[in-house]
Amino acid sequence: MLTVGRAPLRIGIVGAGAMAEYHVRRFSGIAGVRVAAVCDHSEAKAREFAAANGIGRFFAHPADMAASRAVDAVSVAAYDGYHREPVLAALDRGLPVFCEKPLARRLSDAAAMAEAAARAGVPALVNFSKRNGGLLSLARRLIESGHIGTPRTAEFHYRQSWLLQDAWGDWRRSPRWAWRLSESLSTFGALGDLGSHVLDALLLVLGPGEVGSCSARRFDAPSESGVELTGGPSFDSFSARISAGAVEASVSGSYRAEGHLDSFGLNVGGDAAALDLDFDRSRSTLLKFDAPGATGVPVEAEKVPSTYERFLAMARGGEDPVEERGLDFERGLEVQDLVEACAAASGAAADR
Repeated sequence: MLTVGRAPLRIGIVGAGAMAEYHVRRFSGIAGVRVAAVCDHSEAKAREFAAANGIGRFFAHPADMAASRAVDAVSVAAYDGYHREPVLAALDRGLPVFCEKPLARRLSDAAAMAEAAARAGVPALVNFSKRNGGLLSLARRLIESGHIGTPRTAEFHYRQSWLLQDAWGDWRRSPRWAWRLSESLSTFGALGDLGSHVLDALLLVLGPGEVGSCSARRFDAPSESGVELTGGPSFDSFSARISAGAVEASVSGSYRAEGHLDSFGLNVGGDAAALDLDFDRSRSTLLKFDAPGATGVPVEAEKVPSTYERFLAMARGGEDPVEERGLDFERGLEVQDLVEACAAASGAAADR
């Protein structure tokens, strides 16, 4: 494990798109960190990205960046299908890794990455960013401590509407959105993209789950959109039933949810009370309902370090500063397994 004293921790970014830009902003805003290199399979894009973001080194091959001694840790923000190679290259060199969700495009790749992380013995985290802000941690603690009694019902959702409007950009013209529905680049479209977050939330709040059923709508791309439609399938919405202990949970996600720009939330009902978490309403407070029809009582979450801060703390040789089931690759593999099971239950072929 890397131990860094006063010297800045040098991060290498994999990818040269919108998510890579976001990783640069998040890491650059944390004291004692410097984004030192970028890697993309297109050397021209890597060079352009480095120049635009004031990054000193650029690479076209992940193994070259990992071996360069220019970085102390690697952050992977490339398309899903491009996660495996840079992750394995970094772990082979003993470099801590921070990887976007879902962990990989295929379950077999996710398993290989989790095995490599276990062998390397260095921090390897997945960016399940809905953990940021502390609300999911709060919901987990309230349930575990018996504040709602025995959980009986649960609903988890993530709703977006970018296929219906262009508030974030026109998906027909912007690779930033179109790739999420590409059958060769995405992980079952909305199922991997949005589903990763709701499935991680379910596992965190309720514990291990087993897929009972799933229905999903395959994306039907207009010919002029340029979205690639071989190697899929890719879904623009899904709905699943997952058994978690005694709870039959409803899990859903959609890119076509009219009126929902970026809505993430959950509701868990017990035999004594219920919890409602709604990011549209608040990123710091959830509501606790002590009786049917009662007014919800706000419960404030204790602020926790972000996923980026948690990774850096561990990459520097410390412990995870948040006391909960971690963001490690084993959790990423659990989520990937549920994503694949949902796809199979929907009638989709899992072997792509």
